[in-house]
Amino acid sequence: MLATQELKDSWLEALRSGKYEQGRLTFKTPEGSYCCLGVLCTVMKHSEWIKLGLDNYNLLRDYSTLTQEETDKLCSMNDEPYSTFAQIADYIEAHIDVAEPASTQTP
Repeated sequence: MLATQELKDSWLEALRSGKYEQGRLTFKTPEGSYCCLGVLCTVMKHSEWIKLGLDNYNLLRDYSTLTQEETDKLCSMNDEPYSTFAQIADYIEAHIDVAEPASTQTP
């Protein structure tokens, strides 16, 4: 479960943008490729986690409100068997809910 719809939408957009080269096994590789959770860190503006080499899934879960089961599933999809960012985005869109419902405006 993600904290907000805005976070979910921003993450999906980033994963589908083609801006990030996909990597495996770490938030960001020394060569500059990202796992899907590394892209989330960047979207959340916590790229310092990457710069410090902190693949800290507990911290990521605290800020994003993803569950351990969700981060484990996404890591598995990203790393083996290899799913593309577009496939991962489709999975997130269909299977990961938002904790805070989208606000509705009244006229």
